[in-house]
Amino acid sequence: MNSAAGLVLIVISAAPASAQKLIGEARVLGTVAWAPGADAPTTAGGYPLPEGRAMVGAGAGLSFASGRISAGPETLVVRGSDRKMFALGGVARLHFAGGMLRPYLLVGAGVYTWNHKATLPPEFTSPGQPSGPFWLADVTQWAANAGGGLMAGRDRLSLVAEIRGHKGLTRDELSGSRSALAFSVGGLVSW
Repeated sequence: MNSAAGLVLIVISAAPASAQKLIGEARVLGTVAWAPGADAPTTAGGYPLPEGRAMVGAGAGLSFASGRISAGPETLVVRGSDRKMFALGGVARLHFAGGMLRPYLLVGAGVYTWNHKATLPPEFTSPGQPSGPFWLADVTQWAANAGGGLMAGRDRLSLVAEIRGHKGLTRDELSGSRSALAFSVGGLVSW
């Protein structure tokens, strides 16, 4: 009986007080993305540029909250059969409502690396050199993202769905600018 009473006391003391404000959140999301082809000439340094492709992957972030605003670092990795995108940056979210359904807008920026599989054109190969597909680093650039989402559930534990557009902030004449549209679903833990 004493151990049951001790367990109840631990659970009650570990539960946050009703007046305690949320100060942080961690989220993990699965992502499906579409990346259109590069907006540049058909070749970059002799290599064909990537075509539009669907990709899947995951992202994670840690945010610090103050009132209706939360902000912090995040990362995203998506990959398709012949396209890859890596992002490391930060994001800020503006939450609009409390309750079970909580919509928000977001804006972020970071360093993005875009890669695609390429095959060396025959005129650039030497005898005996393999010309099969290999991963080619297209461009690493600063990029911005914006979108919106919806959290469903309690304040401390929620399901999350968001849609976000990603766009490179610089444009190289050879490799062009990169962009993607991503839809993510996952979970959020707040404290």
